[in-house]
Amino acid sequence: MKKVILLIVRITVIVLAFYLVFRKLSLQDLLQAWRSIHAVWLIPALLLYNLSQFTSARRLQHFYHAIRVNISFQSNLLLYYKAMFYGLFLPGGISGDAYKVIRLKRVSTVSNRSLITATFLDRATGLMVLVILIALLLIRVLEIRYTWLLWTGTVLIIIAVTVLAAWLIRRYMAEFSLAAVTGAGLSVLIQFLQLASFFCILQSMSTPVHQWLSYALLFYLGSVLSAVPVSIGGIGIREWVFATGSGWLGLAASTAVTASLLFFLLAAGSALVAAFLPDPALHPSGGTRRVAPDG
Repeated sequence: MKKVILLIVRITVIVLAFYLVFRKLSLQDLLQAWRSIHAVWLIPALLLYNLSQFTSARRLQHFYHAIRVNISFQSNLLLYYKAMFYGLFLPGGISGDAYKVIRLKRVSTVSNRSLITATFLDRATGLMVLVILIALLLIRVLEIRYTWLLWTGTVLIIIAVTVLAAWLIRRYMAEFSLAAVTGAGLSVLIQFLQLASFFCILQSMSTPVHQWLSYALLFYLGSVLSAVPVSIGGIGIREWVFATGSGWLGLAASTAVTASLLFFLLAAGSALVAAFLPDPALHPSGGTRRVAPDG
């Protein structure tokens, strides 16, 4: 019953979000934006997006290796894509992150707590990098007065937060110290790959290059808000961010929403492929091996 209620809430949020979106643009403008798409640019967009997911799987693997879950990259990649599929196409069932934890727990004696912590830190590392990029883009795009002061303050805050996060991990989760450093570096690469994918989508609609940084800001804001589990794969939430933000930044709402929907379709298509892939070989002889309990 709880899962049904959650699914109803998510569908309601999606419907409400799109209602708000279509209050800001006409269906005719949206259709015109779709007609302007040069599909050839969607090929590199798709490739770059999936390269970002391969990198995301590698980042997660580093966190699993930190707790001695020695899963191979191939198995981890299959697990990652299967989790994407479950999270997007079976929203009333098990979540993607829960799927990964349950599958790994079946073939490992590592505690649930360690598996959940590794999965959480993987997400948190990516979110931290996203927030930093948003802060930097806000200063650049909005061109606020006293920019030098804002740059200085922002950089100091970023350093302080990074040092605090590093201390907390080293103090309470020392086994993840190296994985967190590697994960932060991979997170930067992941976000730039996804942004490059999104830029290809913008190019497919002949969007002026001087507007790309404004779109980048909306893209990252949408990524953060769509991570909140009140929708299905962020659908609706990201489009609302683009429709609302485009008005503030002087962008065409039809182009912004179309670009957002295209990115979602690329992500959904990539996740759908996992439905036809074999289950990852998660057993002692094919990826993850049984290890001694933590501690």
